[in-house]
Amino acid sequence: MQDEVRTVMIEGYASIFHEPDQLKDVMMPGAFSIDKIIGIPVLWQHYPTTPMGRVVVAAEDKLGLRVTLELCMETQIGQEAFKLIQCGSLTGLSIGYTALKSVRGVGDVRRVIHKVALKEISIVTFPAHAKARIFKK
Repeated sequence: MQDEVRTVMIEGYASIFHEPDQLKDVMMPGAFSIDKIIGIPVLWQHYPTTPMGRVVVAAEDKLGLRVTLELCMETQIGQEAFKLIQCGSLTGLSIGYTALKSVRGVGDVRRVIHKVALKEISIVTFPAHAKARIFKK
């Protein structure tokens, strides 16, 4: 019989639609393959050597990519991240992806992204989009 692993759930927006991020990229609705997001890793600050959980729910709504993340409380990084989230010191979310379909932007927009292969979602101090935040812990 396996021991039960302690986890906690957090929710937030990993990506925001129609608004440029700090890289001047604009993500469009429909860019994500929702069925391929479930189970991808949740990382600490985009470091591939510090996984702390996985994506358990993902959906696009009018604001962006809304996700529920399961953090493993059996890891030191999971415990530390959750404590920082609880006290409000760590609130950002960010995505690691490969752009599969994009077009050159106009004006201050570098590119408009229509399709991505999402690799990971990270809990970060400074998200590329100011509105990509954890809202429920």
